[in-house]
Amino acid sequence: MNEPSLMLMFVVLFVLASFAAVALRGSVSPLSRPGTLRDWYGLLVRRLAKLDDLHAAEAVPADVYRPRREELKTQLASLMIRLREVEEAAGATRDDEQATVEERTKTS
Repeated sequence: MNEPSLMLMFVVLFVLASFAAVALRGSVSPLSRPGTLRDWYGLLVRRLAKLDDLHAAEAVPADVYRPRREELKTQLASLMIRLREVEEAAGATRDDEQATVEERTKTS
């Protein structure tokens, strides 16, 4: 196994371990926090760019590059969908809270 592939595997392992630690630490799932999802999205974009750079430098062979790139793109798409869901839910919650405040203001 070549050094860039090994390094990429360590980065992935570290990210997954960090993500698991954060998930176990708090009672609120990190997948329900827009900031966490945006950070994760940015990390995946950087990993995709790094993979592209390594492939362009011929450090990652095509048979490794293509499936890994597709995997990252799939993860990015799933994360975008989840982020949209969380942001819409947060917006609905804010709208409900605002309606409650307005209702209380009218009755006071």
